[in-house]
Amino acid sequence: MTKKIAIISDVHANLEALLAVIEDAERQGANEIYCLGDLIGYGPNPQQCVNIAREKNIHLIKGNHEHALSNETYMDAHFTGVANDVIAWTIRQLNTDSLTYLERLPYAIEIPFDAIGVHASLDYPERFFYMLPKNSGVRHLLKTFGSLDDERVCFTGHTHLEAAYSCSPLWIKLRSYFGLINWVAQHAGMNNPIGYSGRIDDNQSFPIDGSLKYVFEVGTVGWHRKPKEEKGTDLLNNPATYVTYDGNTVTYRRVKYDFVSTLRKIEGMGLSKSDTTQLVDKLRGG
Repeated sequence: MTKKIAIISDVHANLEALLAVIEDAERQGANEIYCLGDLIGYGPNPQQCVNIAREKNIHLIKGNHEHALSNETYMDAHFTGVANDVIAWTIRQLNTDSLTYLERLPYAIEIPFDAIGVHASLDYPERFFYMLPKNSGVRHLLKTFGSLDDERVCFTGHTHLEAAYSCSPLWIKLRSYFGLINWVAQHAGMNNPIGYSGRIDDNQSFPIDGSLKYVFEVGTVGWHRKPKEEKGTDLLNNPATYVTYDGNTVTYRRVKYDFVSTLRKIEGMGLSKSDTTQLVDKLRGG
């Protein structure tokens, strides 16, 4: 039987979304599931999601929300307002065994078929740099390509967005000699060497070309974040997202789930009215 894996990220304690994705992944024939961090945070069911991840033998790494559980300095520097309040709430919901389990997670994981998984960028994965096709995110995207050695593919989360990038290893080598790839392209009169797709449809597949390197942002299971132009539309259009990978093809999946139940649970978390309103608004509107 051909091996197929599912790669998920950013569940954010959304139990309904996690269960729906696991069911869909099994229907797609996935033999294993890898989770790229942020299993907890924001959502109402952290302990239940940890239990499911362990029962299903999901391969899990640490995201910035797991990192914040035991790193007060990081939390104070990078988490404010509702995110900070929910981490404190989450710590109270998790039992000692689960807290220890999450604190001991690695920051990166090898994935079958010459791939690697991290929560954010592959350069300094414990610092959780965003990779985006603009501003400082480009620098970390390029550094991630440069950090790929024997691996052909890097899977990441953190942005909560879906995106696919590709680059020739030749350009990666040129970067080490001439600086940023975009600088070389601009001054040599060449086209931008980074292939980019940020408008991805359900079931859209990306065949893996052995002559290229790839970075795939897999989206989010439990806390959909829409592109700026789509902000404000309802969660009816905010499915859980993840990818499958068989060594030859990466396929993006979108899965509907019972978000009304998740919203009701958020309203029952006992947070302040302001925090509750922010969480509900973010989940509904992306």
